[in-house]
Amino acid sequence: MTDPTEYDPTSMRNQPAMRQGGEKRWLIAGGILLVVAGTIFAFLMPLQFASAGMALSLLVAGYLAMILSALVIRSPRAKSMTLAWLMVAMGISAVLGLVVLIALEWAAGASSGHSGV
Repeated sequence: MTDPTEYDPTSMRNQPAMRQGGEKRWLIAGGILLVVAGTIFAFLMPLQFASAGMALSLLVAGYLAMILSALVIRSPRAKSMTLAWLMVAMGISAVLGLVVLIALEWAAGASSGHSGV
C-alpha cells in the first residue's frame, strides 16, 4: 500500500525543497541559524557558561552533521529530508538552550533575594 500523501502536492513531503537536491539552500539557512543563535549564546556565556556553551556546542554539532549529510547522502530526497530534520533539531536545541539559560538565571536571581525587577 502506498502513502496517500505521496502524490499530494500540498503535503509537506512533496514540496520542491524536499524532492530536489537543494542542499545549498539548507546549508545556507542552517549557517544563518548557527550564526544568529551562536552569537546570542556567545554573548550569554558570561552569565551561564555551561548552559550557553552546551547550546552552542549542539548548534555546531548540528551544522557539522548537516555538512556531513550533504556530502555523504546520495539520494536527493533523503538528503533534503535529513537536512531539514537536522535544521529543525538545531532550532529546537537553540530554543531549549535559551529556555534553560533563562530558567537558571531566574533561579539564581530568586535564590539571591532579587525580585527580578
